[in-house]
Amino acid sequence: MRDIIFRGKRNYNGEWLEGSLIISNLGKPYIYPKEIIEQDGHHIRFDDDGSFFVDPETVGQFTGILDKNGVKIFENDIIKNTYANNHIEHIGMVLWHEKACGWGMGIKGFAIRMSKHKNNKYEVMGNIFDNLELLMEAK
Repeated sequence: MRDIIFRGKRNYNGEWLEGSLIISNLGKPYIYPKEIIEQDGHHIRFDDDGSFFVDPETVGQFTGILDKNGVKIFENDIIKNTYANNHIEHIGMVLWHEKACGWGMGIKGFAIRMSKHKNNKYEVMGNIFDNLELLMEAK
């Protein structure tokens, strides 16, 4: 089974949370880390649901792809991809590519489909919320 994981930034302190995404009846996104789910899988234990409320703009899904260092690649990450014997490098933002029905790397107005193949050497450099300047420098 593939990992369906989301990430989002807490509103009150800017810390990143990673886990299950739950949208409240009021449309607010909460991300609950695996650590708070009871072993029976049916109960969540927490004292303050406000601590799991995240900024909706920062919510992104795990692509199912790890970078060359074993780091999870999420939607809205900024990654570098080195192709063909380290001769060509691209820096872009990770996004869902509708037409290709898969994750893509947005570069200068177009998207390159991402894959799990070993010939791609992705490396997470940051994300558009904390490190937008990395993407701006690449253009």
